[in-house]
Amino acid sequence: MSTKEQLKQRMLAAPVIKKQTLKPIEDRTDKQSSIQQLEMYSNAGKSTNRLLFEIISCLKAQTQPIGYQEIIRLTTIDLENNAELLERVRNNERIIFNPQNETFEYQATYQVRSKQDLLELLRKNQGIQALDVKELKESYSGVMQFIEELVNENHILMMKNKDGSPRVIYLNDKSLGIYMSSEFKDSWHQMHIAPDIDFARELQKAGLKAAVLEQEQVVKGQKKQKSKRRSRIKVTNTHLDVDLTKDVVVNP
Repeated sequence: MSTKEQLKQRMLAAPVIKKQTLKPIEDRTDKQSSIQQLEMYSNAGKSTNRLLFEIISCLKAQTQPIGYQEIIRLTTIDLENNAELLERVRNNERIIFNPQNETFEYQATYQVRSKQDLLELLRKNQGIQALDVKELKESYSGVMQFIEELVNENHILMMKNKDGSPRVIYLNDKSLGIYMSSEFKDSWHQMHIAPDIDFARELQKAGLKAAVLEQEQVVKGQKKQKSKRRSRIKVTNTHLDVDLTKDVVVNP
């Protein structure tokens, strides 16, 4: 037998492996089952409060309302089939639920989606109140970038906390800016202010005394003694019917 015939026989004797192809899932029941399995494995052990926090964080990052499927895609949380969590989300005062479209949206204190929105909001609150940076962060995740740009452009003023983190921001009203010459600024900074001890010395030279507020000191341990009230007790002998508190006069 030739080599060619031997190779042909080996090929015929080899097992035939059928090629398998993956078909897309068309049945909604199968899709729902796959979603529930994904949600079960990815969110196993998480409390309802934790899942609620993740959904709120997801809604904060959105610029428009989203539905159940988008929430699953972004968080792997099947909100539609979690009755307890769905009730918590709908009852949250910061979340707006649209029953017609079945969408959810986070309602922050301020509606800021761009740098121009932030500037308009500052103009509306000019002279009324400052804007809390913490509340601004809840409106849009990228608001800090807008704040940094506006500060660098000298459009807003910022007050910081002791740790250096932003606290509140104001609109920089440039109409209040007054031009000052460099000569005036130099004179102002070179002006010498005498320390407090010099003021006291000058008062003494002028024959004056500094006003001192003396605080009354209360001596510890001294308590105002209350006068004891002596009550007269009427003692009688019930057997003799005699008042012993009175002088008894015996008739001779």
